[in-house]
Order: sequence, then structure tokens, then C-alpha cells
Amino acid sequence: MKVLLAFMDRRSKAFIVLFCGTLGIVIALVDVATGPEISSAIFYALPISLCAWYVGRWPGVFMAVASAVLWYSADISAGAPYSHGAIPVWNALTRLGFFLILVFLLSAFQNRLKDEQKRAVTDPLTAVANSRAFYEAAEQEFVRSRRYHHPFSIAFIDLDNFKHINDAFGHAAGDVLLQRAAWIMRDQTRGTDVVARLGGDEFVILFIETGAEAARQAVSDLREKLLAAMKEAGWPVTFSIGVLTYQSPPTDVREMVNQADQLMYTVKKSGKDGCAHALGTPVETHAVTNSHTPA
Repeated sequence: MKVLLAFMDRRSKAFIVLFCGTLGIVIALVDVATGPEISSAIFYALPISLCAWYVGRWPGVFMAVASAVLWYSADISAGAPYSHGAIPVWNALTRLGFFLILVFLLSAFQNRLKDEQKRAVTDPLTAVANSRAFYEAAEQEFVRSRRYHHPFSIAFIDLDNFKHINDAFGHAAGDVLLQRAAWIMRDQTRGTDVVARLGGDEFVILFIETGAEAARQAVSDLREKLLAAMKEAGWPVTFSIGVLTYQSPPTDVREMVNQADQLMYTVKKSGKDGCAHALGTPVETHAVTNSHTPA
């Protein structure tokens, strides 16, 4: 079974539909050959299940109907004796009902599984990636960078004065602020980039295949959007950002995050509300741009 599932994982939806249809026909032919005394109804569940799982609910429904028709045709062709002509029709309809229940149960289970998988890698408050998802994505980027020798960048973002928002306006306002900031980060980055909340008021962005100059510009534009949104909402919040660009990946993702975190703290120590950029290691800082605000 594992071999079959691995085989299906690598195939297109069109191929899977064709494969399941062919499998259903083969099962029907075997059903005819074995005669009416041996029931093969359970075997029709295989192509139906594969089609529903790998292609979707409605293709699965189509396969269920087709399988019920194939079973009915095989039953009639095998010459099963019935006391009334409506009996095979009734049997076919009951099998169709069983097949449809199977399809909808599989579909519901798959949707629930996808929801659980999404929740496992998503921050529940902001709907961006969580730390687990970020570390997994960073590991993949490390592999890609080593293979193709493409640079990538990481931005560590801390919200200045966020505690004041919670104290002055309440935690509900703080949650709204975090959601707004996360939305802007997603909106201002590419679909291939990874925006994640590490916890509290700390965010990190992985810029896939992004060199130093492109990272500087992207973070500068993002910071402007974030500051404008905070000003519009009347929130006295600014952003301290540490940006690292790697020509080749470090040995460990946590090392990279720690370096970006340390670089961000150089901005904090120099007055907050700014962005520092470095190549490879925080001690090689090339530029720090600050617009000072009261701590």
C-alpha cells in the first residue's frame, strides 16, 4: 500500500483519474469472471478512495457513480439470478450510497487534516507562519542556497513601545496592532517570502533568493508602510529591524536568527526606530538608519 501511495503522490490528477477508471474496469471484469457467488464490492472502494483523496470530492463522486454502474453491469453480465428485475437496481443504488458515503467521509477527513496541518504551522493571532514553519522554511532555503549559490536575507523586526499599547489601551488593542502589522508584512512581501511571528512582538521575514541591495530596499519600503499605519491609527509604535544577507547559509537556522536578533538590538541600543543591515554576521554592519523617538 505504501508503494501505491508513493506512486500516486508523484502523478498528475489527470493520470490518477485515468488510472482509477482503468482499475475500476479491471475490477468489473474480474467480478464477471468470478461469477455472482463471490462479491467484489469492497474492491471498488479502492479506485473511489484514490480518486477522492488525490483528485477531489467531486471527481470522487463521479468515480463512485461510475463504479456503481460498473458493478451493476458486471452483476448482470455474470448472470446472477434474481426473483425480480428491480432487485439488481436496488442493490446498485445501495452500493452507490455506500460509495458516496465513503467519498464524503474521506473528503471531510482530508479537509480536517489540512486544517490541523495549517494550524500546526500558523500563528493563531496573526495568521502568519509560526516559529516552527519558519525554521522549516529556512532549512529548505539553506539547501537551495548551498545548491544554487543564491543569496538570501532575513529581517528580524521588533515593535518598539508595544508594552505601552497593552498598558494604555488594553491587550485587545495590542492584538489588533499585531494583526495589522502582520497583514502589512504579508502584503509588502512576495508570495515566496516567509513572514513569521516568533512570539510576543517579534517578527521575522525570510527573503528568498534576495541579495543585499534588494533586501535593503524591501525592508525600507516595508518600514515606511508600517510606520504610516501606526501613525494613522494613533499608536506610538516604531520598529527596530536587523537585516542580514547571506551569500552562503550559516551552519544552523537558530544561529542565523540569533545573529539577526543581535543586530536588531544594536538599533534598540542606538535609540530604536531604525534599521541595521549586515552581510553574513552582525559585527560587519554596513549601515544603520535611525529616526529617533523617545524610548
